[in-house]
This record gives sequence, structure tokens and C-alpha cells, in this order.
Amino acid sequence: MRSWNLKTDKGLKGELLGFWEEVKKKDLGLLLKHRLGGFLYYQEKRPELYSEWKQQWIQNQILVKEMESLFHDFTPKPIFLKGLALVTEVYPDLGTRFFSDVDILIEKPFLSSLIDFLEQKGYVQIKDFKWYGNQYKTLLQKDSITLEVHTQLFFHETNHSKWPTCFHKGTRCRQLTPEAQLVHLAGHVAFQHNFLYLHWLLDIHLLLQKKELCWEKVWSLAKDKKVLRSLKAVLWVLKHYFKTPIPQEIMIGSRGERWIFSKILVSDFLWGDQKDMRYFFLKHFLKDSFLLSLKYDWLWWMHHAKRPRNENCHCG
Repeated sequence: MRSWNLKTDKGLKGELLGFWEEVKKKDLGLLLKHRLGGFLYYQEKRPELYSEWKQQWIQNQILVKEMESLFHDFTPKPIFLKGLALVTEVYPDLGTRFFSDVDILIEKPFLSSLIDFLEQKGYVQIKDFKWYGNQYKTLLQKDSITLEVHTQLFFHETNHSKWPTCFHKGTRCRQLTPEAQLVHLAGHVAFQHNFLYLHWLLDIHLLLQKKELCWEKVWSLAKDKKVLRSLKAVLWVLKHYFKTPIPQEIMIGSRGERWIFSKILVSDFLWGDQKDMRYFFLKHFLKDSFLLSLKYDWLWWMHHAKRPRNENCHCG
């Protein structure tokens, strides 16, 4: 795994263009809400953000060191997702990417043995009342480290076809291929979380800056996982706000889809609290089919109908 120290690499100015000019105009609270403080400190060296960057660097150093050796004695090797798979490959240093936990994917038949293994390493399983769409997630914690173990990546996965993976440098584990990373990250930010945090879009922007992708594999996997419209929406936002260099031959949605994106995925929605009707419309529109939207609504209704009072809940 690439080692990091407090001396940062050269900046990425010029890679974010219009988006970064808008970021610099936002107040501190909004930047921290969208988890961009550490990255903005790296870019602009704003002194009020130094503590945010330093805190993230220290915490991420702990996470990286723990993950480097944690799974040496476990087979099959889990798959690292999202932040941990990105921070050492596409981000300039450990302080620039916010972490709340470490996400890993394991095949369901091996979940029980993985939990036993982690408990032997000092991790404690956190029991909570999950939304029905999150039943495939298990939380474990040790000190300041939280692991979120997935047996699938989206609530509607039924064919459980394996996600394509490659070797994760330095940990003897696996990570998703760049194409699979793009599909998962796009589904996560749009399909699951309705563009809740902008740092998830920054993940994808930097991934596309650093990695070469086979777009045929991207489209095929997005169709298979039923997150194609979410992928289109994410690419539209990246092209229009981040100025991400999307290949010209990539057609980002139909004319109707692009019109809807242009009316809803505007700056105030992406930066705002998303509490108006646009949020509810988008939550359904980004599903690849009407039946998938109905399934989501049914699971959500069942969750709230049966949720015990005063119970913690992880809803996606």
C-alpha cells in the first residue's frame, strides 16, 4: 500500500475547474457538512481547515494501518469498498478524504466466519434496528474503528452475480475493478443517497481522473445491477459542475432524462438540505423501473410501521 506522510503531494488545482470556484465561495459550515474540509485545506491551505485535515489524516492513518494486517489470516479475502479503496489511489493524501467507517464486501456464506474472526480480533458487533433495505449490512466496532460488512451492495440485488475485483495493494485483500467502482459509487451516491454529500461525487471525479475504464463494461454492469439511470445522473452532474472529462462518445441519458437532470440537479439542490419535492421525485426517478420504486416504497413503509421506539436506525 502506498505510504503517506504529513508532507503532501503537489496540488490538484485545475482538475476541478468550475466546481472548485463555487466550493471556495461556500461558508465553513456548508463545506464541513459536505465533508470537503480536508480536501479544501489541501487545495487552498485555509488555516481554519487545518484541524479538519489533520484530524482526518490521523484517523485515516489508524484505519489504513489496521487494515494492512487485519485480514492476513482470513480466507476468502474481503473486498474493500469506497473510501479505503480510494484514499491511497486517487486522493493526494490521507487527510483529504473523510471517513466515518471502513466498508467491506464478503460473500454471504462466509459472513458468520468473518464475524467470528473479527470478534477474536477485538471487534464487537453493534446490534441495531435496520431498515429492511439494509439487512445485508453488519456493523462491528473496536475503539475508534467501525467496520461495515456488506454481503451485497444494493437492496434489490437478486442474482448475486459477483462483482468484478482486482488486487488491493498492500493489504492482501481485494477491491472492485475501476469499472465496478464507478458503478457502485454512482449507485451509492444517487440510487441510495440522492446526492446527499458532495464528497461522494468528488470520489468519482478523482477516480475518472486517475483510472482508465472500459465503458462497455461500465454500461453492462450498471444495467445488470439496475443502477443505469443513477449512473447517467452522476455523469451528468460531473460533466456540468465538476467539468470531469467524460469521453465525447458517451451519451449521458436520453433527451428527456437530461432535461430532468437539468431542472432538478441544480446547484442549490446539491448543496442544500434536499427537503422539498425534488428530493422525493428524484428518489423514485433514479430507480431503473417503476416496480423497483414500488419495492423501495414498500420496504420503507414496512420499516417505519414496525420500527420500535427509541431504537437506532441506519436507513439508506
